[in-house]
Amino acid sequence: MEENNTLQKQSEGVRTAWTAIFEGNLRRMDLGLRGFALTRNEQLLEPYTTGKRDMAGTLEIIDSLLVAQGLDSLKLE
Repeated sequence: MEENNTLQKQSEGVRTAWTAIFEGNLRRMDLGLRGFALTRNEQLLEPYTTGKRDMAGTLEIIDSLLVAQGLDSLKLE
């Protein structure tokens, strides 16, 4: 029973992290690239840079949760 609760919490963590990637990081990256493409203003790349950095951290969290569940690593190296 306790193992099931642990797996459920880890699965919820994976879902939350994927949601952060798709709703947050990718959206910021898209907006930054579009802004730069339209204006060539490199300051508008900041959301892209931030989103890319944050995505790497989120993928590391997902990877550790998958490994904790006994699943294969995402092999992020």
